[in-house]
Amino acid sequence: MNVDNYVKDAPSSLDGIVRQHRNELRLSTASELDLAQISKTFLISNLRGILRSGFIYKWEFLLVGVANLYIVGHRVGAPDTQGLHSSRIIAYDPEINVVLTQSGSHYILEEFIDPDSDRWLLLHICNWMHGEYAGKYYGVPKVKIFQ
Repeated sequence: MNVDNYVKDAPSSLDGIVRQHRNELRLSTASELDLAQISKTFLISNLRGILRSGFIYKWEFLLVGVANLYIVGHRVGAPDTQGLHSSRIIAYDPEINVVLTQSGSHYILEEFIDPDSDRWLLLHICNWMHGEYAGKYYGVPKVKIFQ
């Protein structure tokens, strides 16, 4: 499947997603400073049996606005056309590469990816922005495959 068949003027980078009112919304990968603000050590054994979990491969931390961190990526076993985004990240343990989300899920993060190298993931972010962050207002391209 070709990405260009599903969206007019598909973004080729994360920077190309927000096209209007760019001064009002920051959309970027998270910096080490952003991650340091949520980094926390916790024992995975404390999480088992309490929280839902999953494995995410081809992932990246995405910063939306000033301090809203999310994971975007692909769930292990799902096709690349099906992106995943988490609820807001509230804790991250870099030693064991696990995140805890506001909804109570924890994810074990596997292979890191630069979103700019995964056009399906960029389309997923566009779709998510329309559902959560007023995509029309920010000029985010509309994605046909997810409608």
